[in-house]
Amino acid sequence: MPAAYTPAQKKAIADFISITNADRSTAAKILKANAWDATNAVNVYFNNPSSASAPTGSTSSSRTTLTKLFDKYRDEPRTSPDTISISGSMAYFQAIGAELDDISCLIASEIVSCPTMGEITREGFVEGWKDVGGADSIDAQKRIIAMRRSQIGSAAPSSRQMLKEVYRHTFKLGITAQGQRSVDKDTCIEFWKMLFAPPGFDWSTESTNWLQLWLEFVGANGVKGINADVWNQTFVFAEESVKDETLGWWSEEAAWPALVDEFVEWIHEKRGTGKGDDDEMEY
Repeated sequence: MPAAYTPAQKKAIADFISITNADRSTAAKILKANAWDATNAVNVYFNNPSSASAPTGSTSSSRTTLTKLFDKYRDEPRTSPDTISISGSMAYFQAIGAELDDISCLIASEIVSCPTMGEITREGFVEGWKDVGGADSIDAQKRIIAMRRSQIGSAAPSSRQMLKEVYRHTFKLGITAQGQRSVDKDTCIEFWKMLFAPPGFDWSTESTNWLQLWLEFVGANGVKGINADVWNQTFVFAEESVKDETLGWWSEEAAWPALVDEFVEWIHEKRGTGKGDDDEMEY
């Protein structure tokens, strides 16, 4: 008699099958071995050459096929043969269902290692999709983007790691000039809106909308640019504030960036326990 699966497990099986074209029995077996984490299970399936259940040729994407797909979206093949620029990138992201105002665009950008927003290199595209495994067509890539989007906000370890990688790479997308060390505040705010709200990390608790407060604080603050340390530590702060919204874990002696320290003081002021102080400076 077939096993009775929960709704979440049935969805994981369906997602796995849609991406890998594996049979239901294989999908259930690999998912069970990976704690029903579809993202991790798909990676294991495609990256295990010894897997008897993997379809022929699926252990690595064809470089030839990926190269041809890359060439299809190049804007200026004569002057920039190894780059897809803004118009080609927009057409490509639309084809794989990665909306420009949605976290799916950031997920796709991380996979292909976009050096900046709206630019894709041949190496990043081919190697990125090859590493994902089995994604050498628009349909396969579209399914993977959709699956990652549906799971990136999960607390599962593999999903949280995926989110962290997307988050770290997103900062690079905001760099517009060589040697630039900070990203414009308004650009970061737009990124945070996509990353810190469902289907991404839900930066809120039962009584506090942390994202709304953070955006209000940063928007009113005199800070002009956000550097990599502030960017990365904001993610750490977000995780900790969701675990304990009282901020009892925060300490003035800890090595938080100045902007985060000021945010905590601002929060305490709102709660009647401290005083905020905004400075005209770049962090």
